[in-house]
Amino acid sequence: MRLRPQDLKVIYLRQRVSTQNDEGDWVKAWGDPVELRVNIQPATGQFLSTLYGDKLPRMKSLKYQGENVVENRDEKAGLCVSVSKDEEPDYTITSIMTYSDHLNILAMRNEGASMNGSRD
Repeated sequence: MRLRPQDLKVIYLRQRVSTQNDEGDWVKAWGDPVELRVNIQPATGQFLSTLYGDKLPRMKSLKYQGENVVENRDEKAGLCVSVSKDEEPDYTITSIMTYSDHLNILAMRNEGASMNGSRD
């Protein structure tokens, strides 16, 4: 399966990183943004509806071909879908399913994310 270039949207992946501040406390922050070109669709289907119920309208299904996202490593990473790459990510990766030539990524909108964020 090849993803058509005209259907791809640029979003940014940001890893969760823990750093130690001057006082020795551990602080969680977001890492540097990594550009991804993905096909984004609303999450639909009977199976997903059974799993996530009324959370499903806040979820997106993404198809990705590349090497910047890896199953069992990038779950819980942030995605900047409708906000700029320097802002707090508005989606969090829920699951990653690897197929032979692409990844299916399921992402859920964060609680504090606005519906109509600005993009750069």
